[in-house]
Amino acid sequence: MILRVIILILFSNIYLYASDNSHIDIGSFFWRIITFIIFVLIIYKFAKVPLLEFLDRRKINIVNSFNSAKEKNDNIENFIKLENDRLLHLDNEIEEMKKKYYKQIEVEKEQFINNFEQELRKYRNSIERAIEGERKKIVSTIVDEVLKNTIKTSIEILQNNTSKEKLLLSWKKNIGRLSKIER
Repeated sequence: MILRVIILILFSNIYLYASDNSHIDIGSFFWRIITFIIFVLIIYKFAKVPLLEFLDRRKINIVNSFNSAKEKNDNIENFIKLENDRLLHLDNEIEEMKKKYYKQIEVEKEQFINNFEQELRKYRNSIERAIEGERKKIVSTIVDEVLKNTIKTSIEILQNNTSKEKLLLSWKKNIGRLSKIER
């Protein structure tokens, strides 16, 4: 490619003359070649080292940039792996926490049920005692009423001089009421 550009520059004047059908000046062509060769030698002598140094520095910068980008890429990949491992570990921790809290919920539920059953038993016992107390009061009141009625009837029967049979019937009737109440 470079050789083609050099040939094009050197022979451009010949192509111009050829298109005009003019006479080609060999002397000017010769001096043109010599000037070009001197130009190339001067550029080679003075610009070779700075250009090569520039190209070497550029190459080193590109290699360093590439290595830096590769290191950053490796760091990012390691970070991603660590984060994925951490997320996986978090999933496991979440599952363990769920199990732990489900167990705790079950224990608390059992405690709540047991406490509720104890309170229910206490409440039931207090209600049964209250009912038993009320029943005893009612039975006592009824027994008192029956005894009063029996005594009253007995007094009436005795005052009326009625027979013992009527007295026994009245007593049996009142005692039957008492036996029904006590059951």
